[in-house]
Amino acid sequence: MSFSPPRRFEEVSLKVAGQIELHPLAVTVLEEARVHTKAQHLWFVVRRKSGMMIEAELAADGHEVQKRSLPLAAAPGHVRFVVETAVRENVNLVIDNAAEDSRFAEVTTYREQPTSVLTVPIAMPGASGKVLAVLHMTRDASDGCFDAEDVQFLTRLAPNLGVSILNAMKVGLYIKKIEQQQKLLQQTDSGEVTCAKCGAGTEPTAKAYPKLPSEDGGEMSVDEMTHMIERGKDARKVLHDLGNHLNGALLAGEEVAEAIGESRLQQLQKAFELIQEHQDDLAAFFRDDQRAQLWPDYTAKALVGLEREFATMQEDIQGVVKYLQLMKEIIYDYQSRAINRDMGRT
Repeated sequence: MSFSPPRRFEEVSLKVAGQIELHPLAVTVLEEARVHTKAQHLWFVVRRKSGMMIEAELAADGHEVQKRSLPLAAAPGHVRFVVETAVRENVNLVIDNAAEDSRFAEVTTYREQPTSVLTVPIAMPGASGKVLAVLHMTRDASDGCFDAEDVQFLTRLAPNLGVSILNAMKVGLYIKKIEQQQKLLQQTDSGEVTCAKCGAGTEPTAKAYPKLPSEDGGEMSVDEMTHMIERGKDARKVLHDLGNHLNGALLAGEEVAEAIGESRLQQLQKAFELIQEHQDDLAAFFRDDQRAQLWPDYTAKALVGLEREFATMQEDIQGVVKYLQLMKEIIYDYQSRAINRDMGRT
């Protein structure tokens, strides 16, 4: 991996995956992108039912410029034009000076201030032709431009980020539904029921809360429904934690696969094949062939490289085992708590 140390990338990926709500996720991504790319202004734009929305915006010092979602249409023109272009063309935009790009040459901000731009679209998981989100960042061109390492870092982060965004949006819907259900249950339990549309008080009725079947064929009580909601919250957290550790295990496994694919073992194998080809005249080979003069040093360096590869792969495999063990402990803990909670209700 040429653009950043594997551990650094793994740490960023796990930190991003650890955010289960959309706004904290967006801020975390922008903070990590700011540190890695030295961008001076960053935006996180995500697709919602109502259109593209700016979910987070960071300034050069890392503080949040806004703390609520805003429509992309409300953004400054120099931001909106670039993001819309990235969405339409569905390609990374890496521009040393936006004023020299024919697509943005008429944007006043870029004419007045030479600006380097890096914009990376995030594909919808399972639908690569559709953009789910956009990471957009800029910096003063006189301070230096974005480079290939910046692009590779964000591009490699993009696939997992797309999954994290979708999960965070789903969690947001689940939280909203759970809060609505809890409020309805509390109102029903206290005899104070309000209209879901206007908020006006209504008379409690048998239909004040959903009727759900219980295990004995009857209907769940308010207490049973509350218990189910709590179980659902617990299960959601467990799934989130399992997802984080699974992501870590996958990243560690990818490092092993990459190390194997680039192993020096093949180089060493070629060196020994050369010896085998001349096994009948080794003395003459080592005396007269220039390749033979390089053979001892070549194989020694290859062996040193193999030792490093082995140590790295051993560390990565231990990482996979660690993540799997953590997943096992999470499942066991959840099962134990669920059993104890159920026994406490009997």
